[in-house]
Amino acid sequence: MKIFKTNDESWSEKVNFVDDNNVLVGFDMGTCCCESFGWFLSKDEPTKTEEEDEGAIDVDGFQFDVSFFKEITPDEESWDQGGMAIFRLTKGEEEIFLALHNSHNGHYSHGFKMEVGGTVIVDYLL
Repeated sequence: MKIFKTNDESWSEKVNFVDDNNVLVGFDMGTCCCESFGWFLSKDEPTKTEEEDEGAIDVDGFQFDVSFFKEITPDEESWDQGGMAIFRLTKGEEEIFLALHNSHNGHYSHGFKMEVGGTVIVDYLL
């Protein structure tokens, strides 16, 4: 898998994750007020937002498991809206997880799409 992000003006608010099978997950990173959002990689399936170094996990050779997608929503007692989207990536018997997350007051969602060979299979707002 490759991670594409840049400070280039035309891509400054996007991050794209693409594997060798042309599976793409694109995430809108445009900032608005009153939200906390981002992405991280984890060796264990996450149940909450974690703080990890973006380069701490080597993603080379990992492929998206297109049959796995999980959404975690805030609990009913939380005033926050948003949630977390989790994708599994595999390389042989190894697995890692990509998590996209957003916590906001109901007005500042972030979109993402998962495409397989150009066909959208997940199109969502957090």
